[in-house]
This record gives sequence, structure tokens and C-alpha cells, in this order.
Amino acid sequence: MERTVKNILLENLENFGVISLCVFASNLILNMKAGNGVSPFTCIPALILLALVSVAGILLKEFVKINVPAIVYTCVLAAILSLPCFPWFQAVIDIMGGLQFNAVLAPILAFTGISVGRDLAGFIKAGPKLLLVSILVFMGTYLGSALISQIGLILTGQI
Repeated sequence: MERTVKNILLENLENFGVISLCVFASNLILNMKAGNGVSPFTCIPALILLALVSVAGILLKEFVKINVPAIVYTCVLAAILSLPCFPWFQAVIDIMGGLQFNAVLAPILAFTGISVGRDLAGFIKAGPKLLLVSILVFMGTYLGSALISQIGLILTGQI
């Protein structure tokens, strides 16, 4: 059966809805706790933009015959939209400014945990080597991100 755009969108609509609700709830909680005076509803345009970019990534995965995951298409498209050479990049940056980064991160990590939990037997079967590599990758990613952030903050005079 040939997959059409409509079928692909319908298959992924539930996922987009659940993720959007989780991100909205996270954004609402973070804005209330942080007390930054930002309305939690300012994230709605950002959620719509994220959903559109995600849909475009999934459609590219389906119709472009290069065998890479949809997340690659989505990341490349999002990066292109935020490049200064893109005509509307400032609008994209302004829209995404209303969204708390942690609000997006929490549901993604939750879904990652659920996906690992579904194949827990395979994870356990891989043994302690995989666990050690996972811990080292997480630590390296965290420390690398912290180092890059620190350098960026120092270079911009923020600290």
C-alpha cells in the first residue's frame, strides 16, 4: 500500500498531540515556578512551528530516498530555518524565544526512557559494557555542553 501524505500525518497526529501537550504543561509549570513574567501561552506559536518542522522532517524521510532517520531531516531543516541567511530567521528566533528549553527537554527524555523501557530485555542483554558507554556518553555530552556554554558566556561578557 502506497503511503500518502494524509496517511503519514494521521499516523503521527497522536504523537504530535501528546508531545505538544507535555511541552505546554512543562512550559506552564516552568513559567509559574520561575516567575519570569512570561505568559505560558507565548509558547503556542513555538509549538506550532516545532510541529510543522517535525511534520516536514517526517515527510522528507518518507519521500526522499536517502536512508537516514527522520530526526536528521528535522534537525537540518530547523537549523536551516534559524540561519541568518534564511529570510525569516529573526521571526523564527523570536517565536522560539517564548519556549523554555527545559519544557522541550523533559518530554523528549521521558519518551527516550519509555523507548528504552520497551526493549529492556535487549538493553540488559547488551550487558554492563553498554551501561558504561551510556554513562560516559551522557557525562561527556553534559560536560561538553557545559564547557561550550561557559566559553560562550565568557566570550559574550555575560560572566
